[in-house]
Amino acid sequence: MKERYLLIVLLMFNVNIAQEAENAKPVDSLFTNSSLYNHRTENSKPSYSLVKLEKLIAKSRMKNNLDEVEETPNEEIYLSEKDFNKLSVKEKFTYTMVYPEIKSSNFILDSLNFNLENKIFGMLPLTANYPKWSLRQQKFLKENRKIVQELIQETSVKNQKMGLNLKKALIDINAIESIPFIIDFYKSTDKNDKDLLTVLMLLVKKSNYYPFVRSNIYRKLYNDTTYYQKSNIEYSEANEEYILKTAKNFYLQSPKIK
Repeated sequence: MKERYLLIVLLMFNVNIAQEAENAKPVDSLFTNSSLYNHRTENSKPSYSLVKLEKLIAKSRMKNNLDEVEETPNEEIYLSEKDFNKLSVKEKFTYTMVYPEIKSSNFILDSLNFNLENKIFGMLPLTANYPKWSLRQQKFLKENRKIVQELIQETSVKNQKMGLNLKKALIDINAIESIPFIIDFYKSTDKNDKDLLTVLMLLVKKSNYYPFVRSNIYRKLYNDTTYYQKSNIEYSEANEEYILKTAKNFYLQSPKIK
């Protein structure tokens, strides 16, 4: 009888433990992942003449009878050619980063991945915030790539963060010269932002740097085009060190774009 009583107590104890485990929130909670996801997809807002540009955009919206509150995903916001040409280089930079002139209604919304802080992705996240620049905005970025890099660095240091739009701009203009800055910024400012490692890899990949192309990391991230956008590797000090070292070696060996 005594043994039967002990068995019942033991079973009840195990049921309670199992219930507590089921109800407990994982260490890597949805809230944590949601915060990291927002961090990955947030754009930076340069401050150069921002108030002036906001007024110009508001004026343009009124002229085109656009609702100032509700903004549809495929709504295109842009300045007239006359107003655009009047802007200084710094103002065009702010305008391009804050107001991409093409809005896609068929954007890809990345699903919320778990353990984001332990992953290094092969690509930047594609979301509604992913900038799509018009031809004139792309032309501006490429024709002014040196000062654009300087402004990206200034903005990143000021905000202590490099937004998704700034990262994409560096990739679009093939900003090899910014590799030392990205490495230093990652080490000293925001090691939680693993997408800075992604930017380094994409710059190296863009030039088909042979030591990287033949690496295991490259094969895991870029060989399977089916899952190209979501491919990732686990974060480790070894992987981090390899990416930083490879990017530095690539920078030292590559001819710089004038």
